[in-house]
Amino acid sequence: MSEKVGIIAFESGKSDQRSELNAGPGNFVASITARRIRLIELSRGNIPLLAAQGEAGANIPVSIIDLRVETGDAKLHTDDIETMYDASIAFFKKHGVKRIILVGHPTLLFFVNYFVVNSNWEGDGVTVDHQYDALMKDIPYDKSDGNKQWWMKNSLAFVLHTADALVIRTFAPIVDAIKAILPWKSS
Repeated sequence: MSEKVGIIAFESGKSDQRSELNAGPGNFVASITARRIRLIELSRGNIPLLAAQGEAGANIPVSIIDLRVETGDAKLHTDDIETMYDASIAFFKKHGVKRIILVGHPTLLFFVNYFVVNSNWEGDGVTVDHQYDALMKDIPYDKSDGNKQWWMKNSLAFVLHTADALVIRTFAPIVDAIKAILPWKSS
């Protein structure tokens, strides 16, 4: 019996100079990995639906991308991750998908899985399938000069960016509340 399966290809690096046909190395390998998983799922008789974020859609024919999400240039990469995940999950739920597969750089997916666990995104009967996780080890960081996401250049940069994002995410509401009660205008 066939089942609908969602595949989410997360972007790993970004450049204004690139196009879908000229993505950085991480996005190129992520797009190939997403296509490979799609073919495996098709061979098992399943119906894969593919969501691709920005340059992660490189080398994936438009005809097989079911949802393309352009997340823009959010100040925090965590906002881009949540935008991509939320848009994909909404689309997949609408189409009856109960199992999703995450494609992206392993460090990025560690962070995405952190959000999944801590935000209860699996609460509505949609589960994350980890059977393809070993394929993600081949997705490299984008160390090229053209990558404007400095946090996707190496593991230390990613950890520093993630720590910064978590601190901002945790304390921003408190700072905003304090600013709201200050007797002077703050920007």
